[in-house]
Amino acid sequence: MSASFGQTAILIFTRTPTQEAAAKTFDHHLGKSGNQAIAQRLIRQTIATAKRTQLPVFVHSSALQCAHTFGENLANAFESVFAKGYSKVIAIGNDCPD
Repeated sequence: MSASFGQTAILIFTRTPTQEAAAKTFDHHLGKSGNQAIAQRLIRQTIATAKRTQLPVFVHSSALQCAHTFGENLANAFESVFAKGYSKVIAIGNDCPD
């Protein structure tokens, strides 16, 4: 483990399960609630996978996003983690479960 490893955090940038299911259809036969369940499971798996790295993990969901564009929201999410004292941030989306 390098000396700077402790200054690195993971940022998970995600929509809520409801918003994710509205934007993506995982299975046409499952309907809205089934697709929301899949989205929730993907988000949970992404978080669990990130936590296995033993790095600090911060989840920035669309519920916290108040800017007008994706870029502004992502920049705000990075800024919030840097403000906690981390010098390196790895960002992953909720659709990266592995």
